Amino acid sequence: MLLGRTIVITGISSGIGARVGELAQALGADIIGVDINEPTRPLDAFIKADIGSPQGVAEIVQTLPRRFDALCNVAGVSGKIGAARTLAINFYGLRELTESVAPRLREGGAVVNVASIAGYGWRANLERAKAFVGAAGFPDLAELLAVHQVPDGEAYPLSKELLLLWTVRAAHRPLFKKECESTR
Repeated sequence: MLLGRTIVITGISSGIGARVGELAQALGADIIGVDINEPTRPLDAFIKADIGSPQGVAEIVQTLPRRFDALCNVAGVSGKIGAARTLAINFYGLRELTESVAPRLREGGAVVNVASIAGYGWRANLERAKAFVGAAGFPDLAELLAVHQVPDGEAYPLSKELLLLWTVRAAHRPLFKKECESTR
């Protein structure tokens, strides 16, 4: 049961994000949805913002409450909009949002990152994935993509490779492990 829990869900307006929101609401959670498109069902709160831009992430961070219980990073695109935009939405925006709001998670809170089987190539592409994950903030994606010769058709699997590698690494960082003093 999620009664009394507040969950932030990115990509709330369609697909997996919409279904996660529906199920969490059915289990009693208060949902704060984030998407560039308006949701089709009522939510407790909605933030219309572009997670694929630094300004959009800043708007989300500024609007979210001081404390909440979970962040579900479900937002994502198929890759048909170009490599740079796909990586900005599917990885860099989600990472920026997560790192910015991690201190707001209540004790026992969780971050859920939705990846894909398409991302399991990260081990075979480890050096490339490390280069993209190691780029801070919202890097110059045109430059990174050119240096690593990533065509648009590889954008979606690459974005999921990056999300998987970063998630494994982030789980060991103090930002996601330490107890927040204000929750005691």
